[in-house]
Amino acid sequence: MNVSDEWIRMGLLATLVVVMIAVLKYPKKGDRGDDDR
Repeated sequence: MNVSDEWIRMGLLATLVVVMIAVLKYPKKGDRGDDDR
């Protein structure tokens, strides 16, 4: 069933987008050195 493959791809893409947005909004310490202010 290709439908399941499409759903899996959509899920992976959505997860990647959410992770990227989370990283951009909440950068981890040391990623950009903003703590040195």
